[in-house]
Amino acid sequence: MAAEKRLALTGRIDSANVDRVEQAIREQLGGEHPDVLVLDAAELSYVSSAGLRLLLLLRREVPALRLVNVQEEVYEILEMTGFTGLMSVSRTDGTPAAADELVLPARTENLTAFQDFADERLGEDCPFRTKMQIELVVEEIFINIASYAYAPGEGDAAMQVERSEDPAAVTITFRDRGVPYDPLQREDPDVNAMAEARQIGGLGIFLTKQLMDEVRYEYTGGQNVLTMKKNL
Repeated sequence: MAAEKRLALTGRIDSANVDRVEQAIREQLGGEHPDVLVLDAAELSYVSSAGLRLLLLLRREVPALRLVNVQEEVYEILEMTGFTGLMSVSRTDGTPAAADELVLPARTENLTAFQDFADERLGEDCPFRTKMQIELVVEEIFINIASYAYAPGEGDAAMQVERSEDPAAVTITFRDRGVPYDPLQREDPDVNAMAEARQIGGLGIFLTKQLMDEVRYEYTGGQNVLTMKKNL
């Protein structure tokens, strides 16, 4: 089984050519069933319902299906029909990814990559206690996205880490294109309640609010955006 296969989509996918496109894809796969199928849509200019049906068929066969470099017009169709919640879809915006941002599929096995990314950007002079707190916060937020944002589909999680010196602080921003959800609206658990009366769940965002100095949420541009700041 191939770990990852990358193919390019070009031109149009419509009722007139969808069968040929499917045949070409299957010929390039050569009978393999990859763990991850990445479709580079940089040259894909048009997709109709026939093309969407093909994507849905491929998604059923390869759960970790990713569309990258999707043009704005095609992305609009995918978003309108809910496909951005069924699979990982990334747009082309004409600029390279920022050096302080990490974008990966929101899957639990990528947690360590996000924690390591944050740790590197905190720097060696950051106190161990603060690094541990940031590591915990990154886990709580990322796992929440991986578990619930796109279910039962898949999508990307993006994390940006910015460190400032005056005042000394670190700002962490998580973004996803999953179901709109404001975790800050959840009622805090009663941490003084007896075991029998304790609610299961809610501790992750509670810890995040306790450990960070500022936490704010907004839904903008079709994305959940959670921004957290900690003074150093």
